[in-house]
Amino acid sequence: MHPRTRELLAQLDLSHAELKTAVDLIPLGERGWRSAPERWSAAEIVDHLAVVERRIAKLMSTQLAAAVEQGLGRETDHSSVMSMMRMDRLLDRRRPITSSETSQPRRGVDANTAWADFVAANASIRGFVVAADGMALGEITVPHPVLGPLNLYQWVLFVGGHESRHAIQVREIGQALNGRDRQVAT
Repeated sequence: MHPRTRELLAQLDLSHAELKTAVDLIPLGERGWRSAPERWSAAEIVDHLAVVERRIAKLMSTQLAAAVEQGLGRETDHSSVMSMMRMDRLLDRRRPITSSETSQPRRGVDANTAWADFVAANASIRGFVVAADGMALGEITVPHPVLGPLNLYQWVLFVGGHESRHAIQVREIGQALNGRDRQVAT
């Protein structure tokens, strides 16, 4: 396996574990709770991730197939891909990012359904990375609606960063729940 493929898979594993830990800290029965009417619940956040990752997996697979058909070569660079994406900007929750209408979660989605859909979508991303092992993904660029042009390495890194950003949001929900529970107990 190419070093860049291993690095991308490790980053996806890390962000997936971070999200799972954040979600697991919220009791199953509370994962549909919203801190405000305009805010998403933990279940809706996970559903949003499923929607986005399904779309990204399809986009990357389509772009890779077209590039291979046009003669895309093998990756000769073995350097790290991590510096290709500014994660600090993506993870900064003080900077709001509004999702497109097509990336909105299903309102009131069941937490178990959302998680199962997310796991399947995430498996599609991982499947893409494994299938693209050793291909020159840096040569394929596709615009992101907020971040601008990203190569396919950056798209995979975005997926991990996007999960990490929402893991932070889920932890914020957990903190709000804890604050609510303390107020009710007093």
